[in-house]
Amino acid sequence: MKFLISIFSIFLFTSLFGQIPDYFGNSPEWLQHSSCIEGLPQCKLETNSVYYVDGDTDVVATGELYWKIRKYGESTFVLEDTIIPSFCEGHFESDILVALLRQDERRIVAYNFDDETEEILYDFGLEEGDTLPVTSIQIYEDVVVTDLDSIMISGIWHRTFEVDSEEIEFIIEGVGHDRGFLEPMYTTEDCKYTHGCYSLYGNIEWFNDVATEDCEFVASIDPIDSDNSLLLFPNPASNWLRLGGVLPDKHKIVVYDQLGRTIMEVENTNGIIDLTTLETGSYHLQLRSISGVQNASFIKQ
Repeated sequence: MKFLISIFSIFLFTSLFGQIPDYFGNSPEWLQHSSCIEGLPQCKLETNSVYYVDGDTDVVATGELYWKIRKYGESTFVLEDTIIPSFCEGHFESDILVALLRQDERRIVAYNFDDETEEILYDFGLEEGDTLPVTSIQIYEDVVVTDLDSIMISGIWHRTFEVDSEEIEFIIEGVGHDRGFLEPMYTTEDCKYTHGCYSLYGNIEWFNDVATEDCEFVASIDPIDSDNSLLLFPNPASNWLRLGGVLPDKHKIVVYDQLGRTIMEVENTNGIIDLTTLETGSYHLQLRSISGVQNASFIKQ
C-alpha cells in the first residue's frame, strides 16, 4: 500500500512540475507602474497600466496565430517644481495595441511589425548556466541563469529564475520580471518601472512586495467593438504608422490630440501614415469612409 502511495506521489509530482502553464488563455492581466520624465526633469508622467489579452489574430507573413496584447493606462502629469510653467499638468487615459505574442512551448515569441519577423522575448525553458536571449527587452549578451525555483500560481507550477545581473532581481514564468511584463529588463535614463501584480480571471495570483501601486486597479475597459476599431502598428510609433486590414478606396484619416484638436487630415492613404511632424504624445485616430467611422489610439514616441 505504501509502495502504491509512493508511486502515486511521484506521478503527481511529475505531472504538476512537468505541466506547461498557459500564458495567455486564462484572461491574464499584468499591472505595472511607470514614472517617466517628460520634457524637463521637474515634470513626470506617472502611469498605472494593465496589459490584457484582446483575442487573437493570424499574420500572413509568418503563418502563425498571435494573441493581441493591449495596454490600458491612466496617466497623470506631476509637477515637482512650481517654477516650471503649467504645461506639466493634466490626466488622460489610453488603450492601445502594444504587441502580438504567441506561446511556443515554454517560450514567448513576439511578432515584429517593422520587418515582419519574430523574436523570442522570454525563454522559460532555460536551465542553470544558460544565457538569457538578447531581445528588445533584454539587451545584454552575458546574463546567465544562476538559480531555478518555482511558485504555484492557480494550481500550476511556474518556474522562477535568478540571474547574475544587478539589473534583474527575478523572472517568473508567464508573469515577467521585477520591472514589468513587456518593460525593459535594464535601467533606462528617463523611466522607472515597477511590476505590480499578475491576475487570472480577475483574481490576483502574484503580488510584488515592493510595489506601491494599487493592485486592485481595475481597467474597466469596455468591450472593444471589432467592427469599429482599427489595428495600428507599430504602437508606440516613431516616424510612421501602418493601418491593418483592407482600407476603403475612398477614405479620410483624421488625427486628434488629447485636447480634441485636429492635428492631421489625410485622404486616400496607402495604409501608412507619416508621423514625422507630430510631437511626442498620445493621439486619437479616425478612419472615415462611406461605411462609417473607425477609431483607434496611438502613441508617438
